[in-house]
Amino acid sequence: MAGITKELKSMGIESLEIGPDPIVDDGNLWLSSAEMHNLTLDTDVGAVIVGFDQFFCYKKLFKAASYLSNKDVYFIATNTDEQFPAERKGFVIPGTGSIVNAVKTAADRDPIVIGKPVPVMFDFIQRSYKVEPNRALMIGDRFVPHLL
Repeated sequence: MAGITKELKSMGIESLEIGPDPIVDDGNLWLSSAEMHNLTLDTDVGAVIVGFDQFFCYKKLFKAASYLSNKDVYFIATNTDEQFPAERKGFVIPGTGSIVNAVKTAADRDPIVIGKPVPVMFDFIQRSYKVEPNRALMIGDRFVPHLL
C-alpha cells in the first residue's frame, strides 16, 4: 500500500485503488473505445491527490483531469520534485513533479502543494509543536527542492 493511501485509510478517508489502470484493448483507438464511453466518475470524490505513481498512465491522466473539471474537487500535490537522484550517469528518473505537471496541464488548474519545497508542512509543525525555526533542522534527499 502506498504511503499516502495508508495515511488516508488511517484517518478513515476512502480512496480509489492504487496500481495499474490498464486500458482494455478492444481494437479501437482508446478515445473512441467502449471503455472510455462507459466510464463513470465517482460523485463522492472530493480531491485528486497526486503523488509519485510508477503506474501513471494516460487513463489516470484522463480520470484526474475529468474529476478536476469540477471546481469543487481539490487538486493536491504531495511535492513538485522534477527528478529523483539517479545513481547511473546519463539516466533521468522523472519525479512526482513530472506527473503533477501533466495533470496540471490537462486539468488547466494549479495544485495545492503540501510538500517540499513549500513551507506549509513546516508551518503546521511549527504551530502545532511550537518549534523555533532557528533551532530546527530539516533533512532531505536533494539540496535544491528543499530550500525554503
